[in-house]
Amino acid sequence: MSDDPTEELHEGSVREWHPEEGWGVLVTSAIPEPVWAHFSCIAADGYRELTEGQVVRFSVEQASQDSFNWRAVRVELPGQGPTERGTGQDGGPGYVSELDITFDQ
Repeated sequence: MSDDPTEELHEGSVREWHPEEGWGVLVTSAIPEPVWAHFSCIAADGYRELTEGQVVRFSVEQASQDSFNWRAVRVELPGQGPTERGTGQDGGPGYVSELDITFDQ
């Protein structure tokens, strides 16, 4: 086990989750402080939400996020294979949408 918690994937649980705001707090015995998490770091397809008490695996970074010193970088759900996020043609996010609007004249 490394002395640097940012180099590992930690198993823990969801202490609280605010679905209306898309963020919550994770806890693990490996890090003595709570960890802030945003829905965008959840490695899952479709709608991403966690529930209080849910077991998760996550990686962290040190950060000043609200009153938290740790922020989740990636959250995985046990029992689900990891989801890789692709990249778009320009190297940006893999999620691309397009909308064509035609106005009648």
